[in-house]
Amino acid sequence: FEIMILVHVKAKSLLCYWAVRDLGIGMAQIARRLNLSLAGVSQSVKRGETIVQQKGYNLIDP
Repeated sequence: FEIMILVHVKAKSLLCYWAVRDLGIGMAQIARRLNLSLAGVSQSVKRGETIVQQKGYNLIDP
């Protein structure tokens, strides 16, 4: 169960990070679509950035 939650959090963080940073979608729009608070999206973007930096993930292969 804990692993499922961790995977969900990482997936949401990556989604928010790539949507904001790479696709230019506003945090307010993401918050509405995912039914999250603006602060929650902001935290997810930061968490997603850390994951991307640590793992070297890319939305699109360079």
